[in-house]
Amino acid sequence: MQNDPYGAILPLTEKASPKQKNHQPNRIRHDLTRPLPRSLPPQNSPQKSTHKRDRMLYEVRVAANKGLGLFAKHTILRGTRILAEKPLIALRLGQRPTDVLGYAKGLDVKSRERLLGLSWHPGNGIKRLGRWGEALGWTMRNRATDEKNARAQGNDTERVSATVPGRLSGLARGLGEAVQILSIFRSNSFNLASSATLPSDVQPSNPVSTGSDTSLGLREATSSTIADQKTAPPSTRPAIELALFPAIARINHSCNPNAQANYHPLHRTFNVHATRDIPAGEEVSINYLPEHGQLRDQRVAKLEDGYGFTCNCPACDLDTEAGRQGEQSRKEMQDSMKNTRALFTDSTAVAETGDAGYGADGMPEALPSTVSVEEQRQIDALRRMPEEDRQVWLRARELEVLNTMLAMYQTEGIVGREVASMYYHIARLQRSTGSDEEAMASAETGLELEGACLGADHPAYLEALALIAGMRDDAAGARPVSAE
Repeated sequence: MQNDPYGAILPLTEKASPKQKNHQPNRIRHDLTRPLPRSLPPQNSPQKSTHKRDRMLYEVRVAANKGLGLFAKHTILRGTRILAEKPLIALRLGQRPTDVLGYAKGLDVKSRERLLGLSWHPGNGIKRLGRWGEALGWTMRNRATDEKNARAQGNDTERVSATVPGRLSGLARGLGEAVQILSIFRSNSFNLASSATLPSDVQPSNPVSTGSDTSLGLREATSSTIADQKTAPPSTRPAIELALFPAIARINHSCNPNAQANYHPLHRTFNVHATRDIPAGEEVSINYLPEHGQLRDQRVAKLEDGYGFTCNCPACDLDTEAGRQGEQSRKEMQDSMKNTRALFTDSTAVAETGDAGYGADGMPEALPSTVSVEEQRQIDALRRMPEEDRQVWLRARELEVLNTMLAMYQTEGIVGREVASMYYHIARLQRSTGSDEEAMASAETGLELEGACLGADHPAYLEALALIAGMRDDAAGARPVSAE
């Protein structure tokens, strides 16, 4: 995941103190989704992502009010790898946005057509002006190179006339295409930097480029966990920040999607897996935003700013009973999170801040300027508690909030890695309080969800599988053995 807002206190392997064992935390729901079979659906080879075997799973056709989309040709079972794709264009950490233009120049004709065939959002206000400014600077500095390459390829339409109007016409064409390419990349790229461990040889050679700008509406990739970054060898530390995958870019957004895309660091592909059964004829969808229970207005604002469209998925349709119930569930979750954050924070700090809404992680960006009498009473009581007792109480409260979040996810039908991550956090909390059996159930539920999103060959899944097997062995070793 990217930033985890759930704040687990202890690692999975840490045991509870004898005093903590007396505390019984809230029970956590494990009925959000039907369990995966012990053997996950067979994964298509990522190296064959453009072969007939993969294409038979879906077809590209017109999606109402969305342009093109991917649709299931027959029922796609939960956990099936629908698509695996290597990046067409990618940027390393620290590279300039206009480096994309240099990479685009080096594409072959077919790849360039795939790139220019993608939809794009021109940006709003100052973002649009900034995009034109950086494109103009790059085009002027690289015009001579463009002319030389065009002449070498025998492209008469790109030959530069000796006249001033001819030069201006060529510059205008180059500028228009540069803006289009920048917009396509920004509208269709996935942000891999904070969550994926990518081998350095995935990146193309360095282009000639100028300009810089970081304002863009990029799809968040919930690809691999923070643990992946810590355990990865130096040669596989994050190398790519942003990457474009043309086939996956055809997948449209939904706030309650039926698929999820995650990066596979060994195969060096971005893989799309079905997170639930997808009937024949249903559109395959992913969530362009990180899922942390944001309300409809918050989601709409981000999608309109970053992508230029208004979402009309079932979760955003408040004219239906299901849409209203989902929105109410999200609101209850947000209220619970806000209330709990106040309890986790010193009341003096609470009083000095104002309520500025919710951040990208779904948590309040600032706390309420006042707390209720009941909240203040709880804060005062917590301050008087011995530290160990206070931590026990806070963990129990955290479990209550997580249960509220899981109820929201159930209402919305969301079963991606964000939910698996929550179950792992819950397992840590339960293990810290001595509830080993409940911790095991939570961890195994998280593992099932993660397996559906990643596939059985993903390093993060295999690592979690081994960790949970170790927990199971520890639990078995702790049981008393009856004397024969």
